[in-house]
Amino acid sequence: MVKTRLTNINKNKIIKKINSFYISTIKNVSQFSGGNNTGGKIRQSMGELGEELAGLTWLEIAKLYSDISKPVEPIKGEKDRKRCVNKKGNTYDAHVDKHCYINDKFILAIESKSYLDSCYYARASSDFRLLKEYYDRNLICVVLSIENAAKESSKKFVEDEGWIDGTFILTDGKRSSAKPIWNKDFYKKLNHDKVGEFVDFIDELFCKHLKSK
Repeated sequence: MVKTRLTNINKNKIIKKINSFYISTIKNVSQFSGGNNTGGKIRQSMGELGEELAGLTWLEIAKLYSDISKPVEPIKGEKDRKRCVNKKGNTYDAHVDKHCYINDKFILAIESKSYLDSCYYARASSDFRLLKEYYDRNLICVVLSIENAAKESSKKFVEDEGWIDGTFILTDGKRSSAKPIWNKDFYKKLNHDKVGEFVDFIDELFCKHLKSK
C-alpha cells in the first residue's frame, strides 16, 4: 500500500479535464442533425461517453503513480472476456464495459451507462456476479452513469444482491427521455462533487494495490 499522491490541486485538474471532455462530447452530439441514422449516431456517442469518462479518470490517476505502475488504459471488456466454468464444466465468457489493470492484475470492472435504469442495473449486477463467482471473488465491480433513471426501490433491490461494490452517477436529478441532455435546452452539468468521489475511489484503488519501491 502506498500513500496517496492525489492533492487538491491535481484532483481539481483531473475534474476539470473530465468536465471539458464531457462538455466537448455533448456539444458534438448536439450538432448531429439530419442525414442518415442521426438517432443511431447520438445513441452511440452518448453510450460511449460513460466509458470514455471512466477510462480518462483511470488513466489520469495512473499517471500519478507512473514510477511504480505502468499507466495502462482500461481494456474494452469485449476484448478481454473471462472464461467462467460451472460445476458441470459448461462455460460462459463474461465481461463488462471496462476492465482495469494495475501492474497486470485485473483490479476493477466498470459498467458504464449514459443513463442508469433498473434493467441496466440488474444486468450489470448479473455480469458482476459471473465475474466474482467464477473468476475472482476479490474483483471490485462498479457502475458509472451520467444520469439516473432507475426507481429507488429497484435500485436498492439490485444492490441488496451484493454484487455491486459502488455506483457513481455524475449528474443530478432524474433522466427524462423527453429532455435529452445533449439538447442545449436540457443540458445538465456534471456535479463536480460526484466526479470527485469517483476520482477519489480510483485513487484509493491504486494506493491499496501498489507497493513502494
